[in-house]
Amino acid sequence: MSDKVILYDSDDAAVYRTDIKGWVSHDGLYFGENEDGARRHSLTHVECENCHELKVRDYSRFYDACARISLINKWNDMLKRVWDGDTPVFVFVSPEQTDDDSFTIPEWFDSGDDLCDYVYDHGIDPSALMLVHSTPMSVPAITSDIFEGYTPDDWDDRMLPDSVTEAMDALNAAIGEMGSLGFEMSKYAVVFSDRLMAEFEKIKKQTPEN
Repeated sequence: MSDKVILYDSDDAAVYRTDIKGWVSHDGLYFGENEDGARRHSLTHVECENCHELKVRDYSRFYDACARISLINKWNDMLKRVWDGDTPVFVFVSPEQTDDDSFTIPEWFDSGDDLCDYVYDHGIDPSALMLVHSTPMSVPAITSDIFEGYTPDDWDDRMLPDSVTEAMDALNAAIGEMGSLGFEMSKYAVVFSDRLMAEFEKIKKQTPEN
């Protein structure tokens, strides 16, 4: 394995080939007009935005100390909204754990009651959980794009049979009535409501000292 260091802005991270009219990565893959893709594919190291040291690109080690600082900074910069426990929330930054900790931090909590149960069972400080609000994920409507790749270049959706168009309209109406099937992270960080803070205080008093 080569010890060569290739950064995003290295001259040899990507080169534009005029003969094939496109960007080519360091190992020869063609990316067309996507210079960013070619450079990201080629880089072997990234400069940490926190300590500015060069780190080997290894996405499996994303949660190192500097990456954690980066996530905390992102959470601190988010707009904050009060959460009263009536919707799911996601864990954006987990509390740091030691080798003695036998529990795992979930990716989300369904409700305030779910979080309170977890706090009680494991004796963690809820303020150490940096949470973000959820937003419903809507199922997209079915469009004629699903036929792409199966039609000639000069085809358009006006060529669809009426029976297919009517069936798609009926399916999309049913999808619209169905609502969301799940949740994803929103851009708003969680601030606990007074009610939840009071619940946490009760739990703290009920939890025996170690």
